[in-house]
Amino acid sequence: MSNNLEERFETAVEEIKKLPTTPQQEDLLKLYGLYKRVTFGICNIEKPWVVQIEASLKWNAWNDVSSLTKNQAMTTYIMITNKLFRENNIYKNI
Repeated sequence: MSNNLEERFETAVEEIKKLPTTPQQEDLLKLYGLYKRVTFGICNIEKPWVVQIEASLKWNAWNDVSSLTKNQAMTTYIMITNKLFRENNIYKNI
């Protein structure tokens, strides 16, 4: 199942780029954090300064999902991708 899950995750990463609209910032940050968790592991870098707003938001998104396993993070990424497609009236299921 792991290989299938990894293939589905890779498909989701590519397919989300084809979305006709830009997702809300909240969804983008969730996807970013999950992607980082899957590809780099748990958040192991120092938190950016508060004045570094974008970097802080991204760090928080990654850190927030650090407790997930890699498989949980991939599954969640796929679920969010499917939700965003449905919201855009695209009915594909990754």
